[in-house]
Amino acid sequence: MTFGCVRDWFICLARISKFLADQHSDWLGRARRKSVLSNESDDRPRSKRTNASTEVLRVRIPDRNDDGPRRHDIFCIAASMGGIEAISELLRQIPAEFPGAIFVTQHTSSTSRRIYLAEIFGRHANLPCHLASDGEPFRKGSVYVAVPDHHLLIERDCIRTAIGPKENYARPAADPMFRSAAVHHGGAAVGVVLTGMLDDGSAGLEAIKQCGGKALAQHPETAIAPDMPSNAIRYCDVDGVLPLDGIAAAMSLLAESSAGDSVPPSQTLLTELAFAQSVESNIPAEQRIGQLSPYMCPDCSGQMWQVDQTSLRRFRCHVGHAHTIKSLVEYHSDAAERMGWSMLRTLREKERMIRQLADEEDQKGNTDVAAIYRQQAEAVGQQAALISNAIKLAPESNVPQGSTRSSGIENGLAALQSNLASE
Repeated sequence: MTFGCVRDWFICLARISKFLADQHSDWLGRARRKSVLSNESDDRPRSKRTNASTEVLRVRIPDRNDDGPRRHDIFCIAASMGGIEAISELLRQIPAEFPGAIFVTQHTSSTSRRIYLAEIFGRHANLPCHLASDGEPFRKGSVYVAVPDHHLLIERDCIRTAIGPKENYARPAADPMFRSAAVHHGGAAVGVVLTGMLDDGSAGLEAIKQCGGKALAQHPETAIAPDMPSNAIRYCDVDGVLPLDGIAAAMSLLAESSAGDSVPPSQTLLTELAFAQSVESNIPAEQRIGQLSPYMCPDCSGQMWQVDQTSLRRFRCHVGHAHTIKSLVEYHSDAAERMGWSMLRTLREKERMIRQLADEEDQKGNTDVAAIYRQQAEAVGQQAALISNAIKLAPESNVPQGSTRSSGIENGLAALQSNLASE
């Protein structure tokens, strides 16, 4: 091939490349103009134009204007450690003619044997107990129990069971149930927090109060695990702090009392409820409800946002996992201990291996080399001893729970009656 042919071939390639580049540039220009025209035809603010992932975070709120006068008729009960006994005793004391619908979330594992919770509660209750079924209309005078590994959500006339993100390591969790009752039933909703560890339920009770409903808490001194009721009392303006028999009486009292005016839910509350019903990433939604935090989600290792407009310091990642700061502290305590045991095991194994090397060198007559190995083993043993002592020095988890405000049944019920009379 001559030099002239090669030159002509390269010139042809250059012209073809230029033609393709011009065509690509023209296509991009048309695409940009089309995008601009499309956006101009959308009269929503730019911040409101969302993609498919943000469209899932919507909760439809039925119109309440046609309800007419209403009593407290939606009762949500939440418990964790010691809850099966506490809920059974509470349901035993609620009369068969109770006029409200009762919804129960008991922290459980995801194993199938927990589907018998409704049967267990039914042995003690005077009301029929059912395992919650997605889409099932609920009836007054019945008890509905959360399904294992599903959040129990209460809509206007039916139940929803959702495999949404866990909250405070739990599914079912108390907070989503309480939020759904607050959004869809407002002043007619009553939240009850019983025995349990940590603080699930506190944020949900706060939502019920914000929407005009009522909140009750078991007296911590009567609870097997006082954390949940204690934190509910600390972070929420509860209407009654009572033992189980007092809570049963208070529920009957509220069921015969007119519900207060419902307060429209905030956008933050609606967004958080929507997270419980979705399995989706949504960074724009998180940016609307809080500020980016330096913490990572224990469930998925994603970045977390600190939720605004709440008395309880809480965090969410962009797929919806929710944690209070206390549940994060619990996680880091467990993670630090696991890491400590792992380091201890690694160092002790390393120490043993180095001593074996020293023994081999002794057998070969290399005493100087063996001595060096033994010095290294001693240093590693000292490191392991430091880790062992650090594990032993783990701080106690008992934290003062603060004032419980009211102790007697009579005093608690009298305060609730006075509160209802003033409304």
